[in-house]
Amino acid sequence: MKRVLSIVLLLAILTLFTHVHISADSELSDYGIPYQTYTLNAEGRRIPTQTAYVPVGVFGRDLGLNGPEDFDIEDDLFYIADTGSKRILITDSSGAFVDEIRIPEFVQPMGVFVKDETIYVADKGAKAIFLLDFAGNLKETFVRPTSPIFGANNDFVPLKVAVDSSDSIYVIGEGSTAGVIQLNYAGEFIGYIGINAVPLSLRRILYDFFVGDSDLAQSLPSSPTNIAIGHKGSLLTTNQNAHETFKRLNISGINTLRGDTRYPERPPTDVYMSDDLYVYLVGEDGNVYEYETNGRLLFQFNTRDTGLTQTLGLTLQPRSILTDSAGNLYVLDKGYNQVMVYQKTVFVDLVHQAVTMYNDGRYLESKPLFEEILRQNSSFALAHSAMGESLSKEERYEEALESFYDARDYEGYSDTFWEIRNAYIQDHLGLILILLIGTYVFLKVSLLLFRKSPFHTVYLKRKKAFLSRPVPSELLYGLNVFKRPFELYYGIKRQQKASYLTGAIVLSLFVLVYLLDNYLTGFLFR
Repeated sequence: MKRVLSIVLLLAILTLFTHVHISADSELSDYGIPYQTYTLNAEGRRIPTQTAYVPVGVFGRDLGLNGPEDFDIEDDLFYIADTGSKRILITDSSGAFVDEIRIPEFVQPMGVFVKDETIYVADKGAKAIFLLDFAGNLKETFVRPTSPIFGANNDFVPLKVAVDSSDSIYVIGEGSTAGVIQLNYAGEFIGYIGINAVPLSLRRILYDFFVGDSDLAQSLPSSPTNIAIGHKGSLLTTNQNAHETFKRLNISGINTLRGDTRYPERPPTDVYMSDDLYVYLVGEDGNVYEYETNGRLLFQFNTRDTGLTQTLGLTLQPRSILTDSAGNLYVLDKGYNQVMVYQKTVFVDLVHQAVTMYNDGRYLESKPLFEEILRQNSSFALAHSAMGESLSKEERYEEALESFYDARDYEGYSDTFWEIRNAYIQDHLGLILILLIGTYVFLKVSLLLFRKSPFHTVYLKRKKAFLSRPVPSELLYGLNVFKRPFELYYGIKRQQKASYLTGAIVLSLFVLVYLLDNYLTGFLFR
């Protein structure tokens, strides 16, 4: 009987773990979408939200794609760098074949960018940037710059390419630790931009100091891995081995994203900014991210096909991402040699309209939209911040404070509280000055009278007697840590000027202050 019960119990446990494992891997949404969409709440944690993008189609399987690495869109035509086939494949928005470009110079085309009837191709194998017209004719070839400032030992191995409105060419080079390579329209080297910082630790500092000039001691910055053209000449880059796994660079190479930007934990493989200024990222781990222009995370979902089911919407090795004029999302999948198509939902349209108005400073106009967003998802942190801004513009400061508090928006809360404090000071300035001056005069007079009274002598005697006791004197001796720390530690260790009791008191006070700091510190003070 006991054996039977043991077997039944074992089967039940195995069934439970199997069920948990399947549910954790599948991440099915409530509507049968093969992934769950997330956003951030006020605490910065991922929470489920409405599906942002629905898989609606796929193309490329019948086009003979072979290890594609990059694609671009121009006039609703896709230009795909089909690396394995050494060609640029051109399709329409439905994925139908339009044309292909093959030239003898192609060796390993890894990146493609289209602008002003010119196709820019970054060829890793040929170590060159090719400029072609739409008929496939080779116009120019840019190879390794001859400028001395490029670096005598720096190789030129183009992986990705992008071109801005002034025809400046930005190249992501393999192993380019100095940053993004910038060329002018004629292919002449201008300089580097967007170098990644090298994180220094005490271990690295000590290692470099003692090892000296050894190659093992060198700590080089990581090279950018991809690039896109942003708004008003800004550049978007992706990076490996860096906390800022993607950046929005200004002309000085400074990252202009918000300080509280939630960066992807794993480095993305591609970045893209749409015409309406939303930033999209995709990584080989299948994660797709959407940010607004300043770096606030809006949506994230994972399309990784861990079970190799080839389900619509899931990818195997995503390499590139972009959107079309209608807001549809496209992911180039090198693993399955295809392009996955996702259609945005009504909820995304609502969020985009609200966020665009909010970023343009039209807080009052965006208020009804954010109210609807909160009605559908009350944990949408950005909506709470936007509501706070709208209420603040309406001078409904108390309500604005509640919205900023819900969003854990310290900056907005502080600015709104400043308005409340400013109004209060203006209304009560005379009374505040009278109270301050009166309090100061009262304390000064009281202290003077106390020192001239017989109670002062009694106070001094009792104070001296109290401080001569062991515990108070040992605690007072501990204040030497600020002025004479060596003397303090020597006195404790060698002269027994402290005890376990005073040590326990100090530790208890530390724990008490720590708890008070964590649980009773006001929101505004933080």
